[in-house]
Amino acid sequence: MEAHRIRKHRVVVGVLVVLLSLPDNSVAEWLNHGADITNSRSVMDQKISPRTVSNLRLRWKFFTGRDTSATPAVADGVVYVPSWNGFLYAVNAFTGKLLWKQNLSELTGLQGTGVTVNVTVSRATPTIVGDLLIVTIYGPAVVIAVTRSRGRLVWMTEIDARPRAVVTMSGTAYMGAFYVGISSLEETLPAAECCTFRGSLVKLDIRSGKVQWQTYTVPENGGKLGGYSGGAIWGSSPAIDKRRQLVYVATGNLYTAPPNVTECQERQNNETTTPTSPDQCIGPDVNFNSIIAFNIHSGRIRWARQLGGYDVWYFACL
Repeated sequence: MEAHRIRKHRVVVGVLVVLLSLPDNSVAEWLNHGADITNSRSVMDQKISPRTVSNLRLRWKFFTGRDTSATPAVADGVVYVPSWNGFLYAVNAFTGKLLWKQNLSELTGLQGTGVTVNVTVSRATPTIVGDLLIVTIYGPAVVIAVTRSRGRLVWMTEIDARPRAVVTMSGTAYMGAFYVGISSLEETLPAAECCTFRGSLVKLDIRSGKVQWQTYTVPENGGKLGGYSGGAIWGSSPAIDKRRQLVYVATGNLYTAPPNVTECQERQNNETTTPTSPDQCIGPDVNFNSIIAFNIHSGRIRWARQLGGYDVWYFACL
C-alpha cells in the first residue's frame, strides 16, 4: 500500500480542532509524528483518561483552508501543521490565534508534482528540533527547514530526483540528524512505463540539510525497466533505538520484479503441491513489505524481516 492509496483517509476537513483544555503554563510537547524518537505516539500525562474523557469541550478551532492529514506538532505553546491548500501554519495552542503562515510554493519556488499538481504541499507532521521546524514536501521529494519563530526558509534539500518521487513519511530527529523515507507515485504509470523507483531511507544533517547517507530497500536496477522497483518507505515515522544505535522503518510492496522472478512465481502459482519456501522466487536483499533496522551511523542494513509473501503490484494490474 502506497501513499496515494491513503489520501481517502484524511480525517480532518479544513479545520484544526482542539478539545483539551491546558493550563497556560503547560509544557506539553509532541515533537514529530510519533511524539518522540521511539515513535511511541503516547504521552505520560494523565489529564485525559477513560474517566475524564467525557469532560472534554471544544476550546478553539482553526480553519486550515483544506484537508489536514498530518498530526500537528506541538512545543512551547505553539501548534505547527500543514494543510493540503499548500500552507504551513503556526497557531497559538491556547487561543487558536494564527501566529504565522507560509505558502510552501512561494517559500520554496517548487512546483508541486504530487496529486495536487502545481501546488506544493506537505502531508506529514513537521519535526521540531530546537529553533527549527523540519518539513517534508509531498512532491517533488524535498525536505526543508524553516525557523519556528517566523517560518523563514533555512535550507532545502532534494532527496530523490525522480519525477514522481514523493515524501509521505514524517521524519525523526536524533543527535543532529534527520531520518526520513522516500516513496513514489510511479506505480500509477502505464505498464509500459513502470517502474524504476527504489525506496530508500535518508539521513540529513539538521543544520545544513546535507545528505549524510542514503540506503535503498531493493537491489540496483540501473534506472532501467525490468528490474526490482518499489519497496517505498511511506508511512509513520522512523523509530530510533538509542541502545543499539539503530533506526527502524517499514516498507511497502514491490512495483515490479525481474522477468525470471515473475516467471518463477507464475510456475509456483500453478503448482498443485505446497512449495518448500513461499518466497523461493525472490532473491536476497529485496526488502519489500519488511521491517528494516539500519545502523544510524553508516546506514547499513543490520537486519530485515520480510512480513508477507510475493507482492508485486501497480495500478495497471487493475
